[in-house]
Amino acid sequence: ATEFAAPSTARSILSRINR
Repeated sequence: ATEFAAPSTARSILSRINR
């Protein structure tokens, strides 16, 4: 499964929503 590619991805999304 490639749901969680890497912490960088999650961080990018979190940073976007956590503006």
